[in-house]
Amino acid sequence: MKKFDFLSQRYVGYTISAALFVLTIVLYFTPAFSLKYGVDFKGGTELHFKFNKPVADDKIRQILKDDCGLSGVVQSTYTGDMPGGETVLLRGESREKIIKTDFLANEAYKDKTTGLEVKSLKDMREKFEAGLAKLDKDLKIEDTLRETSVGPAVGSELRTQAIFAVMVALIGILLYITYTFEFKFAIPAILALFHDVIIVLGVIMLARIEFDMSQLAVLLTVVGYSINDTIIICDRIRENFKIMRKTSYYDMVNESLAQVFSRTVITVLTTLLPLISIFFFGGEVLSGFALTMMCGMIVGCYSSIFVVSPIIVIWKTYEEKAVA
Repeated sequence: MKKFDFLSQRYVGYTISAALFVLTIVLYFTPAFSLKYGVDFKGGTELHFKFNKPVADDKIRQILKDDCGLSGVVQSTYTGDMPGGETVLLRGESREKIIKTDFLANEAYKDKTTGLEVKSLKDMREKFEAGLAKLDKDLKIEDTLRETSVGPAVGSELRTQAIFAVMVALIGILLYITYTFEFKFAIPAILALFHDVIIVLGVIMLARIEFDMSQLAVLLTVVGYSINDTIIICDRIRENFKIMRKTSYYDMVNESLAQVFSRTVITVLTTLLPLISIFFFGGEVLSGFALTMMCGMIVGCYSSIFVVSPIIVIWKTYEEKAVA
């Protein structure tokens, strides 16, 4: 049976990658879709309230908007008797809610840098409780399990550290592949990783998911999975190059891709199965995590085959012409 010619589809792959890259850039400069940082990276306040009776997420969200003048993420959760106070994320009505909203200070003030009014946590609490009473006179906050605030300056510092973490990971991978294989394998691998990170950021913006620590974890995980696929392919190319001397480099790379294709796809599919479950049943926060992870796995698999391999062939062709 004739094997599929992967490299013949390289221009289709280039077109798809270019289109997704341009779409990401457009989304970044579109206010409605630009990257929205979570509490971790822009500063904000996270509150974990326990109510005396179950209440729906959308009701709490409405009180935040109408009575407190705040926007934010509301997530149902349950602590109960979980060891170490670990929380379990839920959907729908529950007695416990995690609320992530704008930064709230001990005292209201005007930020000199942004010119925005920073509201008081005490005032927000009073308005929130008044909104609860208006919704249901018997509904009250039974306990405050956690109050966490991250100032805008700290959030900005965490953003810088996050960018630094990703860059260190990419540089480390560049050095590792250069040492283990050849430099001509390292450059395509790094280009593919940048390609994967940018497209996953586009998915985050398109789905309007807040970029927080969990999404940073997604990016680093996608980098790990993508480079794993790339290393498998590069290793097979290196091995086949030793035993297929009479075969053209183009055909040898195609043969290498055919040999590892099923393994690469099966690895991604087995990873996608639990992520699909998390997406549908994991609640609002985990659903966003699962969505970006699924897209990242698919993009990482695609880039290893249709981005890295064609660039390696182009590099080799250039080397042969330069020698000739």
